[in-house]
Amino acid sequence: MEKRVLAVDDNPVSLKITVGLIHSAGFHTDTAGSAEQALDRMAERSPNLILTGLRLPGMDGLALARAVKAHAEWKSIPVILLTAAYWPEEEAEAVKAGCECSIAKPVDVKLFPGMIALYLGAPAGIPVRAEPLRTDSLPMRELRDEFLSIGAEECRQILAGFGEVPDYPAICKALHRWAGVGGTLGFPGITAAARELEVRTEDLRPGLSELLDMFLHATPVELPPLGESDAPSAKASTILVADDDPLVRAAIQRSLESNGYRCRLAGDGATTFALARAEPPDAIVLDIDMPNMDGFQVLYALRNVWATRSIPVLLLTASRDQADVMRGGLLGASDYMTKPFAPDTLVTRIELLLAR
Repeated sequence: MEKRVLAVDDNPVSLKITVGLIHSAGFHTDTAGSAEQALDRMAERSPNLILTGLRLPGMDGLALARAVKAHAEWKSIPVILLTAAYWPEEEAEAVKAGCECSIAKPVDVKLFPGMIALYLGAPAGIPVRAEPLRTDSLPMRELRDEFLSIGAEECRQILAGFGEVPDYPAICKALHRWAGVGGTLGFPGITAAARELEVRTEDLRPGLSELLDMFLHATPVELPPLGESDAPSAKASTILVADDDPLVRAAIQRSLESNGYRCRLAGDGATTFALARAEPPDAIVLDIDMPNMDGFQVLYALRNVWATRSIPVLLLTASRDQADVMRGGLLGASDYMTKPFAPDTLVTRIELLLAR
């Protein structure tokens, strides 16, 4: 049976990106530009997963989630919130509304498809990997051109209509869209500038003029994967050990258990994420090179789920590539060790993580 995702967004460029990423993961897509339209689509055909923006015309994304969860036939459908701005109170409301998790925009185009596959129940043994929207592909170039063209025109219109009392809600809505899409398409400067202006309450004209210049002259750059790093918990007793090598798992398990820790074991990425989500451990030792999902994909998924985003994660890998170290840090890894390793040293590093 084919798996379908309903993508809901009133920003056509952002919607195209989401659809492209879903297709790259091998799933079908229905789209809607509003929550009301999404409910109409669902009445015709129920999806297996809903991806919705927060700020929608009419009903917002949280209202859509509440409507879905209140419907007898739809309440089991996972709802994932995509948002360009993260606020703790917004997260609390999303949890109440029944959302599974929130994913920050700009999304990581290399890791996002794997996370979608997880929620759609990717079959065991099938790698959760994709080559989404290659940066040199025609679809990506077209999306970038469209984003810059639309953004420049919107900037011109806002500046032309800048009267004594600017339309701040409309300006903030445009800034929110630009912040959410720019980084995904390779324009981190536009995302950063739009986010900075979004929190201003005065003197917007110079910043908008600078943004217009960015839209007219921006050159795309390659971005490392994005992620969050949150404070780890202070104490721990249960460690999730994830490595596809049973000998490595056994060595780590013996070392940790001899020091009073309880261990749970996983041999692939998808199982690691499932175990962490079902019963969050106090810390995770995570191999990078694993089947089904690699360690980077698992880390990205962990940092985008409320129940697991603050778990300290120690990446363990045979790679000594500095780029891997940087990538792990950007995704929110708490520490990094290379193989071969001294088991006692690993235990010490875990103890330090948990004591922070």
